[in-house]
Amino acid sequence: FTNRGSKETIREIHINNNKDVGPICHRPERFPEIERDWSGFRWEKKKDKEKKQRLEQQINTNQNEEEETKKGYIDKRTPAQIAFDKMQEKRQMERILNKAEKTHKRRVEDFNRHLDTLTEHYDIPKVSWTK
Repeated sequence: FTNRGSKETIREIHINNNKDVGPICHRPERFPEIERDWSGFRWEKKKDKEKKQRLEQQINTNQNEEEETKKGYIDKRTPAQIAFDKMQEKRQMERILNKAEKTHKRRVEDFNRHLDTLTEHYDIPKVSWTK
């Protein structure tokens, strides 16, 4: 290859010479025979393009999600899941109300009464390092 002027690109040189020199590339390193000042050019790599496209897609999807959340929460649960969650919440509220009814003193008395009904087999043995 020889330098054919500043207006011709690598692609044009490749087409004009019609030689089997390999694929047309984005980077000038593949054609070291061409004497040209490449310092003023910014070469965009394929990876950079892919990253830019991925970022744009993420931004677009984020904007779409934000629009959906602005519209309102879309419940994607099945009717069975909704009924299950309602029952769980109802049972939890009943447990909280039952615990709130009893005072600490009443709870201790009930626990002691329960321990009295157990057989001695479940008694906690006395442990002592001295006698």
